[in-house]
Amino acid sequence: MKTTLYSLLTCAFILSTFAAKAKAIPIPQSDGLGPKITIIIEIGRKSKGCARFGFCDITFSLDYRSAPAPNGENTATGSAWMENGKLKIEFDRASMTNATYQTHFGSGYFQLEEDYVLPSDLAQALGVKSYTVKTGKYAVPQSTSENSTVPVTF
Repeated sequence: MKTTLYSLLTCAFILSTFAAKAKAIPIPQSDGLGPKITIIIEIGRKSKGCARFGFCDITFSLDYRSAPAPNGENTATGSAWMENGKLKIEFDRASMTNATYQTHFGSGYFQLEEDYVLPSDLAQALGVKSYTVKTGKYAVPQSTSENSTVPVTF
């Protein structure tokens, strides 16, 4: 009995020593950044035949050089990534026509008139299982340079 009690106390002491040391080991913290990918966005409401405000379609490429440039109204190229649980997109101002920029970014916000669920392959490329961009108005810093980016956090 005495031996069993001594063994239990020894085990408790050893385990508490390991626990104290385990607490002292620093655990690397994630910076909250997911992979950055190149996207092409067709701007507009899917339910309205890609007219109005929102995301009609988003395609992506993991290689910036292979992404085709947008051609036409209501399209834009940019970079997308997840940061601390939020979707961040930097739209390439040069990839948009002046009319597209003025219509969708010129008012100081980017508007989504309906929720947009990221396609599963796009969500996976961004490092998340799924993501829904909610209806709303998202702040847009104003840009005067055609060679700048337009960052938006969704």
